[in-house]
Amino acid sequence: MVMNKIKLDKFKREIAAAYDRRQSTYDRGKAGNWHYNLACRLVECADLQRGNTVLDLATGTGMVAIEAAQKVGDSGQVIGIDIASGLLQVAQQKINKAKLDHNIKLQLADVEALSFDEGSFDCIFCCSALPLFKNCYSCLDHFFTYVGFQTNNYRPRIQADSQFFGRYYWRWD
Repeated sequence: MVMNKIKLDKFKREIAAAYDRRQSTYDRGKAGNWHYNLACRLVECADLQRGNTVLDLATGTGMVAIEAAQKVGDSGQVIGIDIASGLLQVAQQKINKAKLDHNIKLQLADVEALSFDEGSFDCIFCCSALPLFKNCYSCLDHFFTYVGFQTNNYRPRIQADSQFFGRYYWRWD
């Protein structure tokens, strides 16, 4: 897990602190496990293949990352990014327990300040953080390049589960 210091403005520091306060209870839902069910549904919709490279934005406790890693197998790679260090620590424990540390890497980072090469990923997930982004449209344009799209030439298909606000993935087929 990469835990470099990151610079966050006041709003993002408050968000990170709020999620970190919930790190021990975040995975527990009131009706079954709501968050886990969302993560499974999102990964199922993406139709991941063995060997895919996946970016999980705002990975939290790693629910989507772990599901995705099981789909992409040993030849695939998942990178999970979050601003909440406490949630990443929980995610790392779960990843180690599931013996998936060989193909999931976690990074403490602000998803709005990422820099990956164009076409680095086959699929990008963002399960529920999109409403927290300061400039959602700018972020989406930036994220599209990570799956190999030039947004001024082609707008990729964004797959969203209409039952759940803010649960998205981007895929280049």
